[in-house]
Amino acid sequence: MGPYLVLGSLVMFVVLIIVVTLVFSTRQITKGYQLNMLDFKHNNLVTQNEVSAMQISNVRSLKYIQESSKVKSMVSPRSIVYIKGESTIAAR
Repeated sequence: MGPYLVLGSLVMFVVLIIVVTLVFSTRQITKGYQLNMLDFKHNNLVTQNEVSAMQISNVRSLKYIQESSKVKSMVSPRSIVYIKGESTIAAR
């Protein structure tokens, strides 16, 4: 019974080491997968941020403002009236 017990305990010890190794390697692989996924999401967000910044700068450009419908609907004044600083603008 002695050699069988030693051989059995040796097999159980090897199986235990293999299971522990697999558990820790699975954790490391999962961490690497999560890091890759987060890096991919970060790159997508950076790209979206750059696209949004380009759209904002396009909307703020003088050419866009000049071609907007609001500016095109404005009317030029017929005569220009200057107001002195000492006078009141509104009176009853």
